[in-house]
Amino acid sequence: MSPNNEVWGSTTFGGKFMKRLLAQPASFLLVLWGWVQYLSYFRFFLVRAVSFSYLTCKTLEYLTNGLSLLVLLFTLNYLWVHRAWFKKPAVKTMATIWIGLLLSMVFTNLIMQNVLHHVVFELQHALFMLLTAVAILITGSLIRNRWMFFGGVVFALLAFGASCLPLKNQMLLESIGWVVGFVIPGHLLMRRK
Repeated sequence: MSPNNEVWGSTTFGGKFMKRLLAQPASFLLVLWGWVQYLSYFRFFLVRAVSFSYLTCKTLEYLTNGLSLLVLLFTLNYLWVHRAWFKKPAVKTMATIWIGLLLSMVFTNLIMQNVLHHVVFELQHALFMLLTAVAILITGSLIRNRWMFFGGVVFALLAFGASCLPLKNQMLLESIGWVVGFVIPGHLLMRRK
């Protein structure tokens, strides 16, 4: 057996590597999604702050979108494998919070379109950051994690600061917010277990 087969497995795609990932605690998803969101928003900032070629911009866009899709598929698989968790009231509440966040973002766009008859992206994005900060705050409170709660507070302060800036700089602040709100608390939670 080659050393590569020991890590990746030989019978299925990912084999042992996938089993190791699926055995990670739930805080692993915080770290994973935090980094994906950080990379996506930082890429948005970077391609507007630095003069890259069109090909480089498109490559970065496809890479971050592809990574987001892979993480989404992994998350769905992770949640399917650990579906027994959904019997716990705290997990149901957290799922409701994050689904509510997505619905709130959709309705924010619809309301903005109905009232202003166009979408003001600087306002939209600051509102999305504020809604995300509230979801992070509630999640941190629910799982009794002061670092995530603190990350939600920082995310909300960054949302307020972002409301005074152009969209490009808002993306930089949001990328910082994801690191403070998800990545750092996720790493601390993983270390604790």
